[in-house]
Amino acid sequence: MFKFAPEDFIVEEIALNGDVIELDKPYLRPDEKLHSTNNFFTVFALQKKLWTTSNAIRQIADRLHINSSRINFAGNKDRNAITTQLCSAFAVEPKRLQSLGIRDMKILGAWIANDKVKLGALSGNRFTIILTEENIGSAQFKHLSAERIETMLKKQNYAIPNPFGDQRFGSARKNTATVGKFLIQGKFKEAVLNYLCYTDEGEKDESSSKARRLLEKSMNFHEALNTFPRYLRHEQYMLFHLSKNPNDFLGAFRKLHRSLQLLFIHAYQSELFNKILEARIKKGKLLKPAIGDYYCELNELGFPKVEMPLKIESRVQANEVKKLIAKNRAVILGKLIGFQTVLSKDEEKLLAKEKIKKEEFVMKSTPELNSKGAFRPNFVYLKDFACEEYEKAGKRKIRLKFSLPSGSYATVALKEIIS
Repeated sequence: MFKFAPEDFIVEEIALNGDVIELDKPYLRPDEKLHSTNNFFTVFALQKKLWTTSNAIRQIADRLHINSSRINFAGNKDRNAITTQLCSAFAVEPKRLQSLGIRDMKILGAWIANDKVKLGALSGNRFTIILTEENIGSAQFKHLSAERIETMLKKQNYAIPNPFGDQRFGSARKNTATVGKFLIQGKFKEAVLNYLCYTDEGEKDESSSKARRLLEKSMNFHEALNTFPRYLRHEQYMLFHLSKNPNDFLGAFRKLHRSLQLLFIHAYQSELFNKILEARIKKGKLLKPAIGDYYCELNELGFPKVEMPLKIESRVQANEVKKLIAKNRAVILGKLIGFQTVLSKDEEKLLAKEKIKKEEFVMKSTPELNSKGAFRPNFVYLKDFACEEYEKAGKRKIRLKFSLPSGSYATVALKEIIS
């Protein structure tokens, strides 16, 4: 939908302590006193442009001549953007990282620490986005103005729905959630064949689409090893296994990295979340707490304390939560369904329609993928929102600036703003 130049889409990570890793600014912390001189990490602030986080990590690892598994990060960042984020490298001296000269990357600071940077260990992200008729379309842009955007958001108290964005369901083909559902049902053959054979308009490479269609007809895994493009590495791993073990679909699935295996499960949970949220929005209940709902208050940084959910047990409590929401101090929580989830009536109906039971999230064949469930805000506030209109080189532009908690999508916010 959007076609941003990197300079028009800036993402600055907000650390757990509230620090913003600011663009082009040095970010340093003092070296920690090490518990052991043999085991240490170097935490570093990475700035990149036109790199996915995973590709950037692999490139850094190659330059350092180390395995990429020694490098960790808190959150994935967009490719078509200029982004900052905290990462860590095991047993690599700070000066080695700071001396890297990789195109479109900068190390803003590096220091010694006892622990690695863990996935999810961030508070949120601050976005600076420039809207133009080129990146959102002239028809959409001509109806937008800073005043109109501000008026609309003020009316809804700067609260916007918080569904998962398209990125959650695959960057190209949109079958990640479908594969996840098959896995939860224990249908490993269907999951693997869907992953290998499914193609849609999101797959731009015709040779890939052709190879998938051919495999779907022939089921010749040995032949597919030669017809599938080499860059489809995950598919190649699966096909090599199946060419030797044609009926071992669970074994083929296990050739994928665990993070990718989990991605399928999470995508299906995300799809269920989005469906429940969409139904709630249609009923006009996005910001209306009710008995049986869960909610959480915001922390000192202004982000939801999702790890501290509270259940609304009475009408009096629902009214209290409504007042907190009006003051931007609380959010209603939805659920990522897992085997421990206490289901609402709407969630029970959805699972019945999907022909899924929550107990199936205990996966006997792949217990490492079990999911107990979690909470996620149904809506979030555009924190510190600012909007200004200006002209550059004879063209009108609109600059947006706001922060979102980790796990929320700026593209979702933009769709809300533009609509």
